[in-house]
Amino acid sequence: MIRLRLVWPVAATALLAYSVAHADESDPRVIEQRLVALESRPEQKSLVAEPVAQARKALERVKNAQAAGDVPHALELAALAKEHTDLAADVLRAVALEKELSAVELKLTDASQKRRRAESLLEESIAHRERTKQELLQLRAAKSVPEKGATPPPVAAPSGKVTKAASSTKPAKTAAPSTVRNPANAPKAVAK
Repeated sequence: MIRLRLVWPVAATALLAYSVAHADESDPRVIEQRLVALESRPEQKSLVAEPVAQARKALERVKNAQAAGDVPHALELAALAKEHTDLAADVLRAVALEKELSAVELKLTDASQKRRRAESLLEESIAHRERTKQELLQLRAAKSVPEKGATPPPVAAPSGKVTKAASSTKPAKTAAPSTVRNPANAPKAVAK
């Protein structure tokens, strides 16, 4: 029982607040102010001409119904005028969103073109790197195979002395140890 005593005042307050807020939106003066705001810009006026005209007709009928004392129909006609006003506002929002969409599509197209260019440059760079790598391998292979008639490069002997590399067709000539003379053991010439 105590709960019902608390629920009814809260529900009544919420219903009253809703009706006041809803009544303000359907008030002919509020609707007229919104219509003036919607028609304030010349570029918007042509876009919302039809819904605004329908809202103004509904507002005129609201005034006639109020003058005749027909309050229920006046409220319905005010709701109709509000719907036409909301439609006009929705049209303007849709136009603004379409402009944003076209700007985003333009940015997307630009980004897509930049991505394609970057991919092309990357593929071109990879292909150039592979060609250069092949050329380098060919140059290294050409240097490692001696040309016919060319002298082979010098190779370090095990004793640390540099000798010419032996070719595969000729055996290397080496001096016999008995025939090599050591200059330190040679007789010295006497100076007169």
